[in-house]
Amino acid sequence: MKQTIYMQLLSLLMLLATACSQEELPASGNSGYLSLNVAVGDVKVNVVRTKAFELPEVEIKIDILQDGAVYDNHSYSLGTLPAKIKLEKGSYTLKIYPADGNSGPEYDEYTKDFTIEEGKTTNLGTVEMKMQNLGIALVLPDGFDDWFKSYTFTVIMGETTQTLQNGGIAYFDKPETNNFTYKLEAVNLDGETMSMSENYLKDNTGRPVLDTNTIYVIQYDMETKSFVVR
Repeated sequence: MKQTIYMQLLSLLMLLATACSQEELPASGNSGYLSLNVAVGDVKVNVVRTKAFELPEVEIKIDILQDGAVYDNHSYSLGTLPAKIKLEKGSYTLKIYPADGNSGPEYDEYTKDFTIEEGKTTNLGTVEMKMQNLGIALVLPDGFDDWFKSYTFTVIMGETTQTLQNGGIAYFDKPETNNFTYKLEAVNLDGETMSMSENYLKDNTGRPVLDTNTIYVIQYDMETKSFVVR
């Protein structure tokens, strides 16, 4: 009698355990998978000679939408995007866009409609996000502050003017003139003001060439108490 009760109790526990496992596992029917890879394209850096230069990080968001809203919390960043996303069969929209709070680099929003079929994987391949504007960076030489007590660096591109600090980046839309002017004005320890203004010309050939997805680094060297562009 005790053995019969024990066997019945064991069977009941196994049944309960099976029921719990089935509730925790997602349903396998009526679903398929989405496979994609999202990458931020490498930003080109135009600099005369190698020097450590840090580019700002950009946060990209990836949403799976259905009927205009995020479907079942399927919202990801580049670091959390899984290799495959399980979805119920149906029609969806992929939306990739820069997160709020990004300043400077501009990226276009990417959208694509797709369909998930039961038991199949929809592969959307690789989506590469590229910066749609360009940046101007300033790099002053080590020891600059030992010779100059103050400075102002100004960039003029089209109708836009921005000032920069050492190591900073200013972002611009690509101008119709396809060129920009920059000026460094500094006061040395003797109180003398020195000024240098240049146009950016690729390889000094006289042909102005600017491109998006590029950071143009203006890097100065010092000769005694003056400065030259390298």
